[in-house]
Amino acid sequence: MDLQAAGDRDLRERLLADATVTSAIERLNKKGLGEGARRHLLATATRLTEAMAPDVHAIIDGCRQTLGVDGTLEIYVYPEPRFNAAAVKPEKGRLLMMVSSSLLEAFEPDELRFVAGHEVGHFLFDHHAIPTGALLGGKARLPPQLALRLFAWQRYAEISADRAGLACAGGLEPAARGLFKLASGLKGDRIKILIEGFLAQVGDLRREAETLDVDVQARRGDWFATHPFSPLRLKAAELCVESEVITPGGTSRDELEARVQELMTLMDPSYLTAKTGVARPCVGCSLPAGLRWRSPPAVRRLRKRSRRSRSSLAPGHCRPSSSPRSSRRISRVGSRKSRKACRPFVVLRCCATCV
Repeated sequence: MDLQAAGDRDLRERLLADATVTSAIERLNKKGLGEGARRHLLATATRLTEAMAPDVHAIIDGCRQTLGVDGTLEIYVYPEPRFNAAAVKPEKGRLLMMVSSSLLEAFEPDELRFVAGHEVGHFLFDHHAIPTGALLGGKARLPPQLALRLFAWQRYAEISADRAGLACAGGLEPAARGLFKLASGLKGDRIKILIEGFLAQVGDLRREAETLDVDVQARRGDWFATHPFSPLRLKAAELCVESEVITPGGTSRDELEARVQELMTLMDPSYLTAKTGVARPCVGCSLPAGLRWRSPPAVRRLRKRSRRSRSSLAPGHCRPSSSPRSSRRISRVGSRKSRKACRPFVVLRCCATCV
């Protein structure tokens, strides 16, 4: 069963054939990108052994068996009120997965199978081979077209991982509930989760994009998103379930990929050009005419976190300031800065892919 999205595969091949990307990856590997991730997790998170969480291990082991992913896997839980999970770049043959405490407590077993399958899918498709966080958050400025391609590939990589989650969850309903909780932050029985209502947002989103006046600057944030919008992810999952990839005799693989590509163009600059005619592509780049490349806020924040993380791997410590008043190292565990620096997801963002 080939679950990888065509957009994921095609963009990955194009990126790995780009000399700028390959040379940057070589430099990052020489510097030891991602080394020490396990040490940091051992220091700042709690490793869940099989004896501590037998049901969680059984779920994840079942996902690995379904997807055919071998190797030693370690699960870490970290304190975080937001629902999140991440697959960290493998280290010395170990697969590392981190899950927020809130997600582990709020998600039902079948919803957790979707999340676990999603993260195992990142290992299956070797999504860590292109360290997008480090490439986009580094000091070197990437050509606009290449930066947009990296973000587009990340979004397609999430579609592939969602398909792996579907295969593990056994259907669309647990995936829909999981995506709803991730998008809304809600838990419990107060809200009735209806797949049809969630999917209706896709049609409304498309109509809004087509009928409203286009504000290029306002839409710019869509292009630099690492994940597709949650309604788009659910619609792509539904299309996959209806196809021959999951259901024998379903719609063809070619039709599936064509319809997923149509969905994903809602977050691409080319959508503005095709639908409105107000923006003409520049020669040699994918940005609309008149729009200059500048790193989006998310990337600028990532660069700051990446620089901070180089000296923040020890728990309870933060980067020494150049100011004479604060030149000494702060080691007070209760300080706000030290707590933020010790969050595993913040420090390991450059080598992790999240749900």
